[in-house]
Amino acid sequence: HKPAIDALKTAIASTEFPRRDMQERAAYIEALRLLGGTAVVAYLEDLTRRKTMIFNRKSVKQIRAFAQKALNDLKTGG
Repeated sequence: HKPAIDALKTAIASTEFPRRDMQERAAYIEALRLLGGTAVVAYLEDLTRRKTMIFNRKSVKQIRAFAQKALNDLKTGG
């Protein structure tokens, strides 16, 4: 799964990611959680601290929320 995980991380880290559709952003982060499991916890934690930019504040807040949900799901086995 490493190539897929790396591809998801690259997409999520891109400057384009906050401009993607909300459902698409959620799907990317959920796919990362499902494929990476505990191996992506540190990355998801970094996403929860992602800084907002002037033009994408709402999107970045949603990304942080999606990452927090993924972390919570990993902790609870969901």
